[in-house]
Formats: sequence, structure tokens, C-alpha cells
Amino acid sequence: MPIPQCTACVIACESPGKTLFYEHIVSLIYANLVDAQENGELKTEVDLRSLAGFIVSAWQGTQLRMKVTRDRKVLDEFLRVLNEAILT
Repeated sequence: MPIPQCTACVIACESPGKTLFYEHIVSLIYANLVDAQENGELKTEVDLRSLAGFIVSAWQGTQLRMKVTRDRKVLDEFLRVLNEAILT
């Protein structure tokens, strides 16, 4: 099975505004985390901005591992841990 590639991450790696793009993605995830926390859908009380940055970094690492190993299990593990550790 082919490994999916995130177009946004490919663009981020190739564009001169990498930092701005990264911050934009973190901001989008942060906004979703705030909504989830307000709705009681998060297990954690950590700083949501830091959590958003962590999720983006973890996703980038997941993409790298998928490219190297060509194994979808890496993606499945990322999603499982994200759901088990963060969502209620």
C-alpha cells in the first residue's frame, strides 16, 4: 500500500517561508485543541500551544519514518498514540 504524502508538509519543506508556514499550521491545530478542550474532549491539561507544536513535530517525524520504512504501521501508531494520549 502506498504511503500517503501530506501536500502541506511537502510545500512547507520546499518554501522559503517555512517558519511562517509551520506557525500557521500550529495555530490551526491550536484552535482545534482549544475547541476540543472547551467541549471536554481532551484528557490533558497541558499548554495547548505546546501540544499543537508537539503534534506537528510528531507528524513530521511520522512522515519521515514512513518514507524511510515504507510501512503504514508508522502512521497507525501515530494515530493510535494521539487518540489514546490526548482524546477522551
